Amino acid sequence: MEKVGAYHLLGRIYKQSHNYEEALRLFKQSIMIYDSLNHYHYTGIVRNDLGELYLSMGKLDSAQIHSQKSYELGLQYKNRKVQYYSLPTLGKIQHVKGNNSLALFYYLKGLKLDVKNYLYYNPNLAIAKIYQQIGQPDSSIFFAKQSLEIGLENGFYSSIIDASIFLSGIYEKNDLQKSLAYS
Repeated sequence: MEKVGAYHLLGRIYKQSHNYEEALRLFKQSIMIYDSLNHYHYTGIVRNDLGELYLSMGKLDSAQIHSQKSYELGLQYKNRKVQYYSLPTLGKIQHVKGNNSLALFYYLKGLKLDVKNYLYYNPNLAIAKIYQQIGQPDSSIFFAKQSLEIGLENGFYSSIIDASIFLSGIYEKNDLQKSLAYS
């Protein structure tokens, strides 16, 4: 079990360093081993990581297939964390494809699971950006503030910085005082 966990972790490291072929090999090997051990929770997580990898490579159909399979494994085994982990990836894929309504559907569905595992992903800022793109500033501000709040509560500096910059940009045109408060 430790060996397969190491493969998965190494796959994530290779993905971050943009060595996609090695990450692909390690993720596929991890899935094969987890499946043989009937550890479908881990298979779901690795399948979603594989979907994220394909998304990074611009292979949207493959990304969709693996992240959807991850989500389905979460449903099949009633594992809300696997569902929560895969839904933002499905949202990102749809956003890249230009399907904002479907992207929002996946992001919001993930929030409804109320898993509160923001170490995986905090979708609030992604939701805020989509609402900004489709011209719904009030919703955009609401979700950006949610993202900022989560960052502050959990000490996630990148979330704090990203949400602050986003909010500052929103207010820059209409309310310079508020814009400066977030910068």
